[in-house]
Amino acid sequence: MRYLAAFIPVIVRAPSPLYPPLAGVDPHAVRIAPASQLTDHDLVVGYAEEVTDESREASATDPDATRIFNGEFFRRPYTVDGHDIDGDGWVTLRSNCWVWRSGDLVLYVPRDYC
Repeated sequence: MRYLAAFIPVIVRAPSPLYPPLAGVDPHAVRIAPASQLTDHDLVVGYAEEVTDESREASATDPDATRIFNGEFFRRPYTVDGHDIDGDGWVTLRSNCWVWRSGDLVLYVPRDYC
């Protein structure tokens, strides 16, 4: 069962202009969610990590201000296979590797769009 996705704005940087970050992937299908919410066959294409400085400054004066994250596309996306969460909140997204913290924000394409 899918969770309803909250809108979380992200400014995404590609790793290099020589490598298209989403070759063969429709950018309109990319979503963002905590690692704990991904399921098998979702395609992981990147991550969102830190709040932008402008967003941090805005939230200092207005606690309801929208938080905007910096993100980055991976050069090589990978498919979730063997999704598992351990007792300490670490998430494995691919056969005992690609470990994330459960709350880390992942850029991904849902399996229904792959």
